[in-house]
Amino acid sequence: MEITSSPAVVELFDRTSTILTVTLKNGQVEVLDITSSTSSTNQAETIKVAANAPNPLQTYTNIPVTTDSAQSAQLYLFDTSGKIVKVIGVQLQKGENQITLQRNLFPSKGVYYYQLFSNFETNKPLSKGYRIVVL
Repeated sequence: MEITSSPAVVELFDRTSTILTVTLKNGQVEVLDITSSTSSTNQAETIKVAANAPNPLQTYTNIPVTTDSAQSAQLYLFDTSGKIVKVIGVQLQKGENQITLQRNLFPSKGVYYYQLFSNFETNKPLSKGYRIVVL
């Protein structure tokens, strides 16, 4: 690999193949420890997002989300360059939820990523990033 001044796409995974969120601070890469909890109100809310299935996506895929309270959130879909492809508003109910994505949401075949964000803190992800392969 050649080192250049151009930005490069880098993916970091944990042992379960979950994509880790990273930031660049003062020239150093920092892995964010996202515990999938947020304090958008006075009480702590826990949200657990799992990998989508089926993956690869041919006609649809489901993203399992579990939360301990009803709340609004936004699901961001990104392409491999980090460009936002789509933002989907979701209303989560207390307990287990499924976010279903249809194939027509994606502009073309390829690899995409998703993260769930709070409607109250759009700069703070509620989940780690996950990969979707679109056929």
